Amino acid sequence: MSHTDNYSAVLINENVNEIRGLDVERLSEKAFRNKSKFLSDDEIDLLPINDLYFYSTLFWSAKESVYKKSNIPNIFLKSNIKIANIDFENNIINAELLYKDIIVKINVFWSIYDSMVVTYTD
Repeated sequence: MSHTDNYSAVLINENVNEIRGLDVERLSEKAFRNKSKFLSDDEIDLLPINDLYFYSTLFWSAKESVYKKSNIPNIFLKSNIKIANIDFENNIINAELLYKDIIVKINVFWSIYDSMVVTYTD
């Protein structure tokens, strides 16, 4: 479950033993202003220059979805969750959860609804 402003989102999973992540964020300049707090230099280089506010918000939301899926306390968006690649045609972000010596690859899907970014994990 996630919410922002007057919107909320719920992700229903048929497999009760599988944790999935979901996030919803309003498009704004806030994520762009704070990008260095949650994105590495390599991830900042992935941001398409044609719409920095959108993609900063998208990357923030994607990392939040991975964080929620991980269910691991004390992990950090900047150092433990990496945006590895972005597939613009299929609205998929390839992310990696880096924890101790383990790397878990996670697909994050996104859609836009009424100036909101909605992201969810596989």
